[in-house]
Amino acid sequence: MILETANSFEQSFSREILRSEVRRASAIVIIFLSGFFAFLLQPYFFPVFHGYIAASGFPIWAPPCYFLFNMVYGLCLRQYYIWSIRKDRKLNRWIRYGTAFYESTIPTLVFLFLGHFYNYSLEALNSPPGSVYFLFIILATLRLEERMAIFSGSVSAIQFLCLFFYFQTFNFNVSSISVLENQAFFYAKSAILFASGFVAAFVTRQIKTAIKNSFQHELDKNQIRSLFGQHVSPVVVNQLLAQKEDWEGELRHVCMLFFDIRNFTQFSESQSPAQLIQFLNTVFSHSIECVNRNGGIINKFLGDGFMAVFGAPVSTGKDVENAVKASAEIRATIHKLIEEGTLPKIGIGIGLHCGEAVTGNVGSVERKEYTIIGDVVNLAARIEQLNKTFGSEILASEEVFQMAGDAKQRFSSLGETTVKGKSLPVKIYQMV
Repeated sequence: MILETANSFEQSFSREILRSEVRRASAIVIIFLSGFFAFLLQPYFFPVFHGYIAASGFPIWAPPCYFLFNMVYGLCLRQYYIWSIRKDRKLNRWIRYGTAFYESTIPTLVFLFLGHFYNYSLEALNSPPGSVYFLFIILATLRLEERMAIFSGSVSAIQFLCLFFYFQTFNFNVSSISVLENQAFFYAKSAILFASGFVAAFVTRQIKTAIKNSFQHELDKNQIRSLFGQHVSPVVVNQLLAQKEDWEGELRHVCMLFFDIRNFTQFSESQSPAQLIQFLNTVFSHSIECVNRNGGIINKFLGDGFMAVFGAPVSTGKDVENAVKASAEIRATIHKLIEEGTLPKIGIGIGLHCGEAVTGNVGSVERKEYTIIGDVVNLAARIEQLNKTFGSEILASEEVFQMAGDAKQRFSSLGETTVKGKSLPVKIYQMV
């Protein structure tokens, strides 16, 4: 079960990384598409600046083409990750590092172009493309892997530093004093880029941890639903998450509640399958709400009834009182539904008994179920069947009566009776 849960978690997290990569590729497309239109609209909003660029002999066609090229790159990358999700493909580490290297190179290529156009002036390195390095370092956090963020920051820092040395080599008109000043400035900027990679890695780790915790929480809840059924109240789920180690097997004091619909076989003969299912869903949904409200768990459905347990795997300290309260609420709810016409006139039977039982997960690696084992279960089922003999709706054992608290006054003794499977007679109480 642990290995299966771990594998399921890794698969789920890998798919979340792929989905995050899709979002990151979408962001790249939006960024370059925005840049493309911004440059095309420049003559209308900044005509003076546009005229200055055009007069300098700068090739106006180059920026929009570069924007379009990188936008197509983002679209292709996005489609690749969508395809990987559909085909349930694993993450390709080489593609991830290759794209990270290329994205860090995008501003570097712009600097090389500007440097060539402006005779390798170091002023070109102070132009806006320098900020694009930080943009891709920030986007690296969406890769959900710390090493990727550090890699992006390191590549950006190294490339920027190499650009500085390259431009300095070809710019013969820079004085020695200017070189020293420029070195200090560009070394500092390169160091900031490098440090940004580690900052992005820290942010990535926080995001990754939050996502992993969220996934693990959902996997734990799914495991709970698999073991204890779909009908577990949120309060009980939280308690189960807090004490998972108690599921494997232990001796606990529990109170068992058996619920049954009277004369169900005869009733079902006159109903269509759809009507029958709707009827059972109505009865069970309202009855289960009563069990959930009082801290119980539906352990098994038994055709026209169910078995609920109070006190395992979590206990409120008042498990017997809660079981008694849930029984009274179930009866009152069913009667109300009958009076309203939501349900036909039906009879119900509820049996209660408490005692020690062995509890734990029973089954195979593929399928496990939380099971209650012991005489307490068998006797509770037998007591429920006695409702047919006494014409009652709720019966309880002596043990339940003694621990019923304030609800004791609602019980009346029916004396001792013989129960199948028991050598000695059992004292039975009826809730009125």
